[in-house]
Amino acid sequence: MATTDRKITLVVRTKPRRARYDLIGTVKITPDAEIALRDLNARTGLSMRQIASSLIAQAAACVDIVEM
Repeated sequence: MATTDRKITLVVRTKPRRARYDLIGTVKITPDAEIALRDLNARTGLSMRQIASSLIAQAAACVDIVEM
């Protein structure tokens, strides 16, 4: 698996709301994200749910938030 020192940056225009913990477990993704997810599924044998959850949890630590 490739690693990078680059951070993910999300630019927000308003102060974000507090996280909600009434979880529903459903996220709609773009077609490009689904293609990448299916590729990782085929290469690893892990479920798409496991892959997506792992990617999101790990990526959260790499995100810089910039308020405008």
